[in-house]
Amino acid sequence: MGDQDMEHVGARLRRWRLRRGLSQRVLADLAGFSQGYVAQIESGAAPLERRAAREALAQALQISVGELTGSPEDATLGSPVGSAAIAELRAGIVALTVPMIGAGDQPPPIGAVDTALLDRYYAACRYDLLVPALAGALTILGTQAWAATLTTAQPRALIRSGSAARVSEGASGQVGGEGAAPVSERESGRVRGEGAAPVSEQGGGGRAGRVSERASGRVGGEEAERARLRSVVEVCSTTVATCVQLGYPDLTLAPGEVAMRAAEELGEAAYLGLANYTRVRAVGAVAGVERVVDAGIGQLGPHVGVDPVAAGIYGMHHLLRAEIAARAGQGVVAAAHLDEATAVAAYVGERPDDWFSFGPTNVGMWRLAILVALGEGPAARLSPPGFRPEALASAQRRATYFIDLSRALLQGRGQDDAAAAALYRAEMIAPQQVCASNGAREALRTLLSRPRYGRDSRLRGLAGRAGIR
Repeated sequence: MGDQDMEHVGARLRRWRLRRGLSQRVLADLAGFSQGYVAQIESGAAPLERRAAREALAQALQISVGELTGSPEDATLGSPVGSAAIAELRAGIVALTVPMIGAGDQPPPIGAVDTALLDRYYAACRYDLLVPALAGALTILGTQAWAATLTTAQPRALIRSGSAARVSEGASGQVGGEGAAPVSERESGRVRGEGAAPVSEQGGGGRAGRVSERASGRVGGEEAERARLRSVVEVCSTTVATCVQLGYPDLTLAPGEVAMRAAEELGEAAYLGLANYTRVRAVGAVAGVERVVDAGIGQLGPHVGVDPVAAGIYGMHHLLRAEIAARAGQGVVAAAHLDEATAVAAYVGERPDDWFSFGPTNVGMWRLAILVALGEGPAARLSPPGFRPEALASAQRRATYFIDLSRALLQGRGQDDAAAAALYRAEMIAPQQVCASNGAREALRTLLSRPRYGRDSRLRGLAGRAGIR
C-alpha cells in the first residue's frame, strides 16, 4: 500500500473508531497494540500492511477487513461468525450429545466450564468470540460426561451423563415454551430475555451462569455432580440461544433435550424452568408449542412467592406466551399474559443478575416487541413512565430494543428518519446483533425500499454489513 492508501485507511480507521465510541487507547487494548501505533495509523505515519494487524483492528471494531481498508477483495457480508466456527460448534454439540464420540483417549478436564465468560460474550453480542468458546465448553462437558459413565456400571448413567454434559453457567431454562426461533430470538436460551429475531431478538444473555458458579466451586461427590448438571443446563441454554440468534435452528434440538434431561435429573425448580424455556426456543414456532409454555407456567407458579429466580423465569414464560399469542393475532390472550408478567416484574423488581434480567425494564422491552408482532407498532411509541432501556447492562438486550423500535416506527407513517436513527443506535450498541438479527434486516429492507433511503450511503453501508445487497 502506498502513502495515499495509508492515509485513506487511517481516515477510515478513525471514522470507525469514533462511530463505535472508542478512544484510541481502548481500541489499542482491544486489538493488542499500543495507543501510539493506532495514532500513527490514523495520521498516516505508520503503514497497515500486515494482514494480521488489519484483522485485529477490524475485529476490535466489529467490522470486516474490507470495511476498514476499503478494498472489495477483503469484504465479507452477513453473519459475524464464519463457517469454520459453526462447524466447530456443531462438533461440540455432537460431543455433548454423544459423549463417547468426543472423549478420545485424553483424560477428562478438571474444573468447571467458565459459564460467566460465555454469559459476558452473549450479553455483549460478541458472537465471533462466543461460538468458539461454546464449542470448547460443549466438548469439555461431553468429555466429563463420558468419564462419569466409566465410573458406574449402570447403563442409565451413560444417558444421564450425556444429557448432563453441561454447557454453561448461563442457564438455559425452558420452563415454558419459547423455543421457537421466530417467536423470539431475544431470549435465545437464556432465562434473561434477549433475542427474538422477528418479534424481538431481545432476550437472553445467560446470567444463569452465576447461579451455577456458586455451586460449581464445590468438588467431589453428589454436590459436584449437581454442579455439573447445572452447568449443562446453562451451557445448553446459551448454545440454543446463540444458534437461534445466528439462524441455525438445526443445531438447537439436541442441546435443548440435553438441557431438559439434565434439569430433570437435578430436580431444581429454577433449572427446570430454564430448561423448559430452552426447549421451547429449540423447538421453534411449531403448532402446539404454546402447550409447552403453559406447562412451564404451571410448574413455576407455586414457586413465585418463594424463589425470586423461579419467579423471574415464570414471568419470562408469560412474556414468551404473550409473544406466541401476538404472532397468532390473539391480542386478548397476549395482553393477559403481558399483564401477568408486568405484575410479577413489579413484585420482584429489577433483577439484572438473574438469567433473563427479568424486571420492569425487560418487560417494557418485550411489550414493544409484542405490539410490533400484533401490528400495533405506533401504539408502542409511548413508553411506560420511567422506562429507561439503558437500565439494562446487556448490550444484546438494548440493541434488540432499538431494532424493535425501528420496526415499530416503520409500522406508522412519517417516521422513517426516527426508524433509521434507531437502527444506527442499535449498531452503535452491538454491531453483531444488527448483523445477526432478522428484525434488523426486515427494517433495513423496508427503509431501502423508500425513495429517500434507497440511495443513502450510510444506510446502504449498514445493510451491506447485515448481508443485504
